[in-house]
Amino acid sequence: MPKINLYRNISVTFIVFTAMLLSAVFLFFYSQAVIIVTPQSQDIKLSFNLTVKPSTTPTELQSQDIVSGSFLFKEVQGSSTFPVLSTKTASSSVVGTVKIVNNTTHDQALVKTTQLQAENGVIVRTNESVTVPGGGSVTVDVYPKEPDTFTSVNSGNLKIIKLATSLQDKIFAVAESKLAKSSGEIKVLSQGDINRGQEQLKQQLITQAKSELGLKEGEAIMATVEQAITDKQIGQSGDSFNLSMKLKIQYLQMDQGQLTDLINRKIQNSNMSGLKIGNIDINNLNYIILNFYPDLVTLKVNYAMKAILTADNDILNKSNFTGKTADEVKDYLTKTGMVKDLQVNISPYWKKTMPKDEGRIKVIVN
Repeated sequence: MPKINLYRNISVTFIVFTAMLLSAVFLFFYSQAVIIVTPQSQDIKLSFNLTVKPSTTPTELQSQDIVSGSFLFKEVQGSSTFPVLSTKTASSSVVGTVKIVNNTTHDQALVKTTQLQAENGVIVRTNESVTVPGGGSVTVDVYPKEPDTFTSVNSGNLKIIKLATSLQDKIFAVAESKLAKSSGEIKVLSQGDINRGQEQLKQQLITQAKSELGLKEGEAIMATVEQAITDKQIGQSGDSFNLSMKLKIQYLQMDQGQLTDLINRKIQNSNMSGLKIGNIDINNLNYIILNFYPDLVTLKVNYAMKAILTADNDILNKSNFTGKTADEVKDYLTKTGMVKDLQVNISPYWKKTMPKDEGRIKVIVN
């Protein structure tokens, strides 16, 4: 009996030892890994040309890049004062510019050398003949009557000496800036000054029109200058000029539902495999008008959307990870720019590389 028990104990010990050895060998050669990915949203821009018509058919909506829309018009006008930046060499005689105002209903002709007297008694003369329209004004350069004794004239009204006393409070000159002898450069209005002012005022009026119409910044419009008037003529001196402008604004109102359907169709027909697209938000759409005709408009549309990768994305293919270390996996996924956070777990803990068998790798996308 003692021998039988001894043999039995030896057999049990051998079996246990063998099992432990096999388990150790299994654990040594067997491994598995889990990669947990938190995606980083990506900005994707969808661009296409779009036709907008007053009415569309179901066939057009299903097969063409087209939506229904209304073509509306608005007129805006405004004025603003802009600095004069252009200069010229000053004449030794000219001391500045005055505006002659006519508050009567009749035109008033004034010959060259008409005398204008300031409140301090200094007299200047006009250097050209002008006709001031009733209810209007003109600007004209002036020079001193007595150059040797001339002293500067502050801004303010000047009386037209030879005019009838009864008219002097209705027809008079205004020095909008100081009249003084100048050496070197003086500011004179140029076409470049006018062009600059027109562009700035145009943009101001477009911004005003968009605000009044409730249009988004990305919604393009067509603006046509119908009238632009300055209070000075090219070549006249002065520090600033006033510009009045009238704009005709043409803008679109598109069918939002049809536009959303078209963008969805565009996304479905694009190569977006392995990406999940968020809900369509028309506020993310910008466009420019390519052509504006009476019965249709063509646009260049840019739609910005958010996308995140899904588990079937090619970058998450398990073949990309076999045999790599955890650091190599992290480096590879981080460089794609599509991963916000990730965890790589390899078991058993002493294994340093991913399994070579793809079946032992599990990828989870949060």
